[in-house]
Amino acid sequence: MTKHDDNMARAFDRLYHDSRFDWPAYARAYEKSCRDPSGYYARSAEAIVSALKLEPRANVLDLACGTGVATRKLLEQYPEMRVTGIDLSEASLEHYKTAFVARIERRQVHVLQGNAEKLDSFVKGPFNVIVCASALWNFKWQKTLKNIQEHLTPGGSFAFNVPALYLGEDGGILEVIENAFHKYTNRTDLGLPRLSRSTIENALKTENLRVDCAIPYTFNLGKDQVESFLEVLSYRTPLIFFPTEKGINEAKIASEQVLDGILNTTPETGHFEHGLVFIVKRI
Repeated sequence: MTKHDDNMARAFDRLYHDSRFDWPAYARAYEKSCRDPSGYYARSAEAIVSALKLEPRANVLDLACGTGVATRKLLEQYPEMRVTGIDLSEASLEHYKTAFVARIERRQVHVLQGNAEKLDSFVKGPFNVIVCASALWNFKWQKTLKNIQEHLTPGGSFAFNVPALYLGEDGGILEVIENAFHKYTNRTDLGLPRLSRSTIENALKTENLRVDCAIPYTFNLGKDQVESFLEVLSYRTPLIFFPTEKGINEAKIASEQVLDGILNTTPETGHFEHGLVFIVKRI
């Protein structure tokens, strides 16, 4: 992994250990964005689900499920499948429980709070499929991939998406965001992760996981969708693009200025996003 990837993991750790982080507000903003079928998170989850060919009653683990955007897409496509959603955020899981209360009551959907890097301590497998929508780069890869491999059935699938920017490609809303912060801070050492395809494949291979296919996806975000996406990111960008020695309040103020500038210069047609969905098999 690269220095950007290390920085992302550190930012994620800072976020979860910072008592000042407003998890309820973040979860509300995230759920609002996810509920929009044209929004960033819904379209990314849709790309993953569309790439999968599953049995109607498959047993699926939704890793870093958040408020349930990927689970929602899975159940729309496969209404009889069983899903276990796990996430670290209690506030996000409250939204998840509300969204799937009927299915939880009849034990079709299960909800667990915990760390994706420590699945052995609280998750019982195996699963036919594990999905991770717009989140895998937040974790320490080798620990997480080891857990994923151990919780898949033989021949089971692991599906996740990686934005094009993270793969070193140009274009997309994430490039617009990163460039704006780099221009403001005059620093390029702090930013979003870079995960080359070969690095991903080698990391997977180490844990006896093999890339079966990588499917491109692309979608457009209108200005409203860009605004809701930036609102979600506003909780994270102070920790990603500013050094740890910078005070959190100062970083938040600066981050808001940058995000407001991005929104104000966004055309009415919005911005596009693209990337790859990886379908991985347990060897």
